Amino acid sequence: YLVLEEELAGTHVGNLAQDLMVERASVPRTFQFLTESPYVAINNKTGELTTKRAIDREQLCPRARVCELKLEVAVLPSQVFQLVQVKISVQDKNDNTPRFRSTGELSLDLSEATAVDTRVPLDGAVDLDSDKFSIQSYTLQSSSDHMPFTLNTFTGVDGTLNVELVVNQPLDRERHSFYHLVLTAIDGGNPKLYDSQVLFVNILDTNDNSPLFDKATYSVDIMENTPVGSLVIDLNATDPDEGTNGEIVYSFGSTVPDSMKKLFVLDSVTGKLTVAAPLDHEASGGPVYQLTVQAQDKGVNSAPTFATVIVNVGDKNDNAPKIRLNFVTTKNGPVVLSEDVPVATFLAYLTVVDKDGGLNGKVNVTLLGTDGLFGLQLVADNQYLIVTRAPLDRETKPTFNVTVAARDAGTPPRTTYKSFKVVLTDVNDNPPDFGSGELLFDLTENNAPGVSVGRVTATDPDEGDNGVVRYSIRDDRPTKRVYVDPVLGTIVVNNAMDREETSLIEVTVVATDSATPPLEGTAKLKIKILDENDNAPSFYNNRYAFHIAESVEVKTQVGQVIAADRDTGRNAKLAFAISSGDMFGKFSIDPQNGELYTTGKLDYEQKKKYELVVSVRDNGDPQKDAKCIVNIFVQDVNDNAPKITFPNTNKNDDDRFSIPIIIVIALSAVLVLLVSIVVIVIIKCRRLNKEDRTYNCRQAETTRSNSTGSLSRGQKRNNQRDLVVTINET
Repeated sequence: YLVLEEELAGTHVGNLAQDLMVERASVPRTFQFLTESPYVAINNKTGELTTKRAIDREQLCPRARVCELKLEVAVLPSQVFQLVQVKISVQDKNDNTPRFRSTGELSLDLSEATAVDTRVPLDGAVDLDSDKFSIQSYTLQSSSDHMPFTLNTFTGVDGTLNVELVVNQPLDRERHSFYHLVLTAIDGGNPKLYDSQVLFVNILDTNDNSPLFDKATYSVDIMENTPVGSLVIDLNATDPDEGTNGEIVYSFGSTVPDSMKKLFVLDSVTGKLTVAAPLDHEASGGPVYQLTVQAQDKGVNSAPTFATVIVNVGDKNDNAPKIRLNFVTTKNGPVVLSEDVPVATFLAYLTVVDKDGGLNGKVNVTLLGTDGLFGLQLVADNQYLIVTRAPLDRETKPTFNVTVAARDAGTPPRTTYKSFKVVLTDVNDNPPDFGSGELLFDLTENNAPGVSVGRVTATDPDEGDNGVVRYSIRDDRPTKRVYVDPVLGTIVVNNAMDREETSLIEVTVVATDSATPPLEGTAKLKIKILDENDNAPSFYNNRYAFHIAESVEVKTQVGQVIAADRDTGRNAKLAFAISSGDMFGKFSIDPQNGELYTTGKLDYEQKKKYELVVSVRDNGDPQKDAKCIVNIFVQDVNDNAPKITFPNTNKNDDDRFSIPIIIVIALSAVLVLLVSIVVIVIIKCRRLNKEDRTYNCRQAETTRSNSTGSLSRGQKRNNQRDLVVTINET
């Protein structure tokens, strides 16, 4: 942008919103100076730039060819951030008139022996305006017709127009002892401005010889910070005259300003130019000083001789880099950023300045303590943006102490450090986390309703309400079996549980943070119902029947009884045993699977059936058991051949009986049978006597044999009880 100096406050300079074409952007822009300017204001909403006051170019940029205000403007919000470099060129007005340093008349003495083409430096005028409107020319006018002088102008090392009085004709004191001249300086304005100075030139009587320098111009190199008193140059002028006419006095010319006389001292006798004050390559006077020196003898009517000394002040690495940081969020830091800002988000504007020149002023900038998350983006020479290089995460690292290190390339190098703090603010980017997708608890069955089985905990690394967690249960069943305390996370089972009906409760536990909108984390909550020994074993059948041939070998499986226990674990670990019925030890049972085996030889002819009582017992505490009946039927096999017992043809056969023995056995059997019958008859008779007192066995038989067919009422009642025993003996 361009602005003319001395314009009134409020003068329009430009409009950033228009020039950036963001006036009607979907995201409204705001504009902010990174560094406040005393000369220019910005409207934060419209981006209009206006002057705060009248700008004096000569005060702002003295003697500068180009005068610019350099401003940095941040375009916000952060998601559309831009850094705009604004340059406002302050245009010059011809508002300064040339002015000679000396306001009175200036007197100059010249010997009539001054040679033609001798150049005498004159103290020129000063114009504060820019080159365009500064002094462009000088004119010289004389009050007499005779004019033995002309002017020579040239541009000095500081860019100003220097003027010299040149003797272009021989001087003759006897004809013209003085000249009244008017020197006029004219600038480049329109209309032109000028200033004049009266110059009296006195022509002195001849002093045969003036001092002569061995050079018209001397150039000297000296390092800055050279100690005071150090020799700059030993000037030497010679005068062949004798006596006072040959004694030379050295001095600065009238054109040397007082500021230079404070830096250098010229010994009037020896001509040695020494350092009077510390020299600074970076000072406003610049690294080059132009001094006019004169040598004049002590004779009468002596004329000075002039020479120019150019002092080049060399650079030393005596200046460390200077760091300037401008932040968007705060003036002096810390930088506050939301953790979810996109990559390449702007943090700060960095400017590095090193007053030294060459390698001494070349600066390398690095960032320390960034963990690779922040970096530099070059904008212009020694101007950078500090931006994010990777996604940020407050939960991983909430603050950073970032250090800017600026190191120049001098020998030895100088380094400057400047630190600032970056603080990340939280966003709700982390759901609560249980640490596992599955949470396991145990509960022994037959619990009391409302018993606590434990506590769940979910963590949320976010800050404030973003990290405050509340708990709930998500269960598809209409009857809520499980409750969780919303604050403490305590898990409560609402009902008494029976493991044989429900061995596992499985629901979803939910942890929700308190942000808006909230985030949630879930986990499977599994409550394993542990067993109590509250169920006795039971057989599938109360009775088992197995058939087995008498000829089987020992350890032959007879069958298997099967039992089950609704409990689990050791409570359901069963052991089988034969409780009773196996007095001969013919059978055994596997205690683990209930399989029955023979342990002895079976003989159908000895025992056809076995009835065993089998028990099963669990391993709980206390133990519970059950019993069943097992009938084992021994099946006959043809394992006996027929035997001839009579007659016994084999006298030597021990298995056969003799006839007398057989007869004794038969008689004994008959006798036992008869006794049994008698006993039965007696018992019957006694029962009948109770009903018929006169009735006995014989009467009964007599009555039965003599009866005419009629029966008494008692006899009729007991006719079915009559018993007639007839024994035939043969």
